[in-house]
Amino acid sequence: MVLFVDNDIALKLAAWDLWSSLQSAFEPSSVDIGVLATLPHITRKNRAVRDRFGDEAVQRVEQLAANASASKRLFFVDQSRVSTAVFSRLLAIEALDVGEALLFSAACAHDGSCRVITGDKRCVRALHQSGDPVAHTLSGQIICLEQVIRRFVSSALYEQVRQSIVRGPDVDRTISTVVFNQGLNTPRPTAIEALDSYIRELRSQTGTLLSSSV
Repeated sequence: MVLFVDNDIALKLAAWDLWSSLQSAFEPSSVDIGVLATLPHITRKNRAVRDRFGDEAVQRVEQLAANASASKRLFFVDQSRVSTAVFSRLLAIEALDVGEALLFSAACAHDGSCRVITGDKRCVRALHQSGDPVAHTLSGQIICLEQVIRRFVSSALYEQVRQSIVRGPDVDRTISTVVFNQGLNTPRPTAIEALDSYIRELRSQTGTLLSSSV
């Protein structure tokens, strides 16, 4: 399996110190992860990113980027890996930025076992509404942040995830204040119910794009 991960997801998981859990949540022996080549640059050039996510998260992202340069299982995604025609067509869809267009294009070049993990719900809605053939190609292959957290909290990671998210409330306000609405006392069923509610709502707005296995 190949996971294509956008910058928003990478930053949030790094801030919560949950990046290393991503592979283990998706069959670690057979998972490759592609991140955008812009990831290390946004932490260096955008002070707002450092202010929001913190120095530790930035250091983890920089280490992640260093690993992508040396690892066979972690790699950078750029325009050299995608179809120019598909990429250009996706860029023409309003609400899709360059990063998401690259990840969607890269996923189209792989078989159906790959997944795109994105924190940008607006772009998933826009892809569905566009009627572009890519929406059919990527049917069932997109995973949102709530689905990632849902997989985490359903596993033995629950205590670690709850502590990390509650102690980093500014990383994602919806996850920290709604999903874990009782802070460190939030029981697992409460968190799962809230996550399932968000996932159902997004499914109703995005057709068949979201993965059904999460």
